[in-house]
Amino acid sequence: MTCFDREKVIDDGLSRLRTQYRESPNLIAVIRHGLEQIADVADAICTIPEEHEILSGVGDQLTNVGKRLGWPRCHCVCGNTNLCQSDDEVYRGYLLARRYQVLRLFDVVSLEIAAAHIWGATANVRNLGGARVAVGPGRALTASETEQIQLAFRVLPIAPGIQPFLETATGPVWGFGAGWAGLCDGRWSCPVEIDPYGCDE
Repeated sequence: MTCFDREKVIDDGLSRLRTQYRESPNLIAVIRHGLEQIADVADAICTIPEEHEILSGVGDQLTNVGKRLGWPRCHCVCGNTNLCQSDDEVYRGYLLARRYQVLRLFDVVSLEIAAAHIWGATANVRNLGGARVAVGPGRALTASETEQIQLAFRVLPIAPGIQPFLETATGPVWGFGAGWAGLCDGRWSCPVEIDPYGCDE
């Protein structure tokens, strides 16, 4: 990818030469060579921001984005266990969710979007009342997702003082009104309290 027309930049630079120096082919050649090097460096630098974006970064580039967001690839769980997110797409989902937490967007809509970045479109959020919220994938978790459940709740934008619960229902929740699945299509809700930093001994 080029960010600008290289020849136009070089020609613009040469056009700034004073009239008395335009008659020296040797001087023009030296200046042209210098402008070509500057244009090559500027073009190389120009692509760096695009390579270090959440949506397009891969490998170490994505790792660098994560470090700047305060979400490295590896996390300590229960003192001596490290969980690392080596898959770029999984890690990208966590970074997209982390943005909401960094911006302190603790509303329900932001939480739903963040959960969808981690678990997909089936993710759901439900206010349980009494400073409690249930968040779930809306489907059965894979083995690696189950292993990383604490990491998911660490990165979700849940306000301090709100107790998180994992919604274990693998589909729409039973209930009436907007956002509920009704009597026939709904599943019983069985939220489980989650401590993102605790250890189950």
